[in-house]
Amino acid sequence: MKTQKARRNRRAKIHEISLSLLGASDEGLRVSYIQRVIEDSCRFRCSPNTLGQVMRSCVVSGMIEQSLTKEGHSFWKLNPVYIPPMETD
Repeated sequence: MKTQKARRNRRAKIHEISLSLLGASDEGLRVSYIQRVIEDSCRFRCSPNTLGQVMRSCVVSGMIEQSLTKEGHSFWKLNPVYIPPMETD
C-alpha cells in the first residue's frame, strides 16, 4: 500500500534530485533524462508525467524554464535568477 508519508517522501526525493541535476547543468536537460536518472538512483518508478506533476510548482513560479526541443521533447533549464552563487575560499 502507498501511504501518504511514503508518497510525500518520494515526491521530496524527486524534487531534490531534479533541482540538483538542473543546478549542475548550464544548458539544461531533457525531462526524459531526469526521469531516467531518478529511476536509476531510487527504488521507485517515476514517469515523465509524474515528474511534471511534482515539479509543476517550480515551472509555474518561473524557477524552471520549460521549452521544447526541435524533435518536440520537453526540455528544462534552471532560471539563472535561482542558480545559487559559487562559494570560493
